Amino acid sequence: MGPSKNNYIYDISNRAYAGGVGGWDTDLGVSSDPISDVTAFLYLNFLAGGSGFSGIDFQHAIWDEEEEKDIIGGSAAANLLAMAQREVAGGWRNNGKVQVMNLYYGDGHTKT
Repeated sequence: MGPSKNNYIYDISNRAYAGGVGGWDTDLGVSSDPISDVTAFLYLNFLAGGSGFSGIDFQHAIWDEEEEKDIIGGSAAANLLAMAQREVAGGWRNNGKVQVMNLYYGDGHTKT
């Protein structure tokens, strides 16, 4: 019996494959979206307790950074995104601390 859609395989890398709408490049010969330093900074700060921001603020800031969904200027998410952008402009780098998990069906098709 071959692989089924109930079995998943995955890879962990610095980029997302076959998902989302923005930020794509083809530097590896396949469409992919590398995680930005800003997104990594946001994620690590969420894990550390959120700095007074809500989980939805982090989600909206990440969506905006990754060109998935625009946020409203002046919102908590916009302020959070601006803070992360300042940190990265000041030299903060992900350096592989945060990675992307890509899920695939057992038949090799991307789980979207």
